[in-house]
Amino acid sequence: MSCKPIKYSPLTEFNVNFKPKMHVSSLTHHNEPLV
Repeated sequence: MSCKPIKYSPLTEFNVNFKPKMHVSSLTHHNEPLV
């Protein structure tokens, strides 16, 4: 039971931290050439 949450915690944190960062980078990259 202790192994499940520990393995799921880092995975969820990585997805939540990486997804928004990639999204912001894509938005900024798309806005740069437009400007």
